[in-house]
Amino acid sequence: MAKVASKVPHAIENPWHLFLAVAPHVRRILLHGETPGTGKTSAGIALAAAKEAEAVVITMRDNLLESDLLGHWMPRGKNEVTWHDGPVGYAIRRATDGHKVVLVFNELDHASPDATHAAYSLLEDAASAAARFTLPSGEVLTIPETLTIVATQNPDPKETLPLPVLNRFQVVLDIGSHVSPMILEALPEKFRSMVADGRLAAREAFAMLSLVAEGCDPYIATQAVLGADRFKDYGDALAISLAS
Repeated sequence: MAKVASKVPHAIENPWHLFLAVAPHVRRILLHGETPGTGKTSAGIALAAAKEAEAVVITMRDNLLESDLLGHWMPRGKNEVTWHDGPVGYAIRRATDGHKVVLVFNELDHASPDATHAAYSLLEDAASAAARFTLPSGEVLTIPETLTIVATQNPDPKETLPLPVLNRFQVVLDIGSHVSPMILEALPEKFRSMVADGRLAAREAFAMLSLVAEGCDPYIATQAVLGADRFKDYGDALAISLAS
């Protein structure tokens, strides 16, 4: 059998370019990088938009239970209860009904052991018999192919996630300190280079923009967000940019 020549003649150095290249083909991807605010969670939402899919975003916490994700019974009237889907149960149902859904798990390393257990089935290949949940009602939810999972966290997942969970991701990308192009494109041109080279965090740029949009003086907004020391270095230039 003839070998298929690679269309990529060299390694892709920017991990975001690799993400954009692989994203249309992947169902389970984990993005990590020690630097916060690089756009990992936003990438999951942007991927949903690119796929013309619905985005369901869950920020994991250490007190979040599997029932919080899948759903639970709720009282309805005096002697009646009704089932209420959690975000994962909702996402599975939507995908099962034929809708494309991107389920974004933000800060996966903060998940409780109970919630982590739910990830075993969610991250299974859709064809696997393990890719299903049995609800307390006896109803079985099967993970459909139309459900894409994007997980994000800052720490190295090898140090924080159980190996069986980590191994279930098709792709694990270390974003490092690179800022996503989606974040950069959303910023005014004068801010992009400062965010790209790390002088300014994306959240700081958006904070200043929102303060000025609310009527705050640009110099006040810049000092409040950057602090006195950093304002002395390049705050004037930023304030002028915000005022123009």
